[in-house]
Amino acid sequence: MSVLEQIAAQRFVAILRRPVDLDAIAAELVEAGIQVLEITLDTPDALDAIADWRERATVIAGTVRTVGDAEAAVDAGARAVVSPVTVRDILDWCSERDVPVVPGALTPTEVETAWQLGASMVKVFPAGLGGPTYVRSLLGPLSDVPLIVTGGVTPENAPEFLAAGAVAVGADSSRARAVFEAVRVGA
Repeated sequence: MSVLEQIAAQRFVAILRRPVDLDAIAAELVEAGIQVLEITLDTPDALDAIADWRERATVIAGTVRTVGDAEAAVDAGARAVVSPVTVRDILDWCSERDVPVVPGALTPTEVETAWQLGASMVKVFPAGLGGPTYVRSLLGPLSDVPLIVTGGVTPENAPEFLAAGAVAVGADSSRARAVFEAVRVGA
């Protein structure tokens, strides 16, 4: 199963951004059934963590802001790259290497631009600003764009984001288990 299929099937991505003990938290999340871990590159020793966890979970790299970040993450074993913004050079680099790429966007113009530049999925960030109603509105004219929503996702609104049409939601490690349980119950 491809990483994109795993994200769509799981409907959830756990985001590990600078956790106090990445290994302990990752182990707990995988034990709970979470299969996709996003390790952000602003986490200390992120590349080592990606290399360490790539055999135990589907690991994607987050907070990828340059082509150098993307290359280092993929070399470490990341199966996809996620960015908080849309950077054409990153999308081009990933496209040339068949690496799934999920750039961040917020406005309809940004979402469409990311999609036209070759995004595999588009991350609506920060989704909490507009909530599920905003995602539903985005998907009216942009129904062919698979959206992952992050930033402000809670156990209460995660099922609503999915019902609004998001392919998946992402939450940081502090609330990942609770959001994942809400996604499973709401599925």
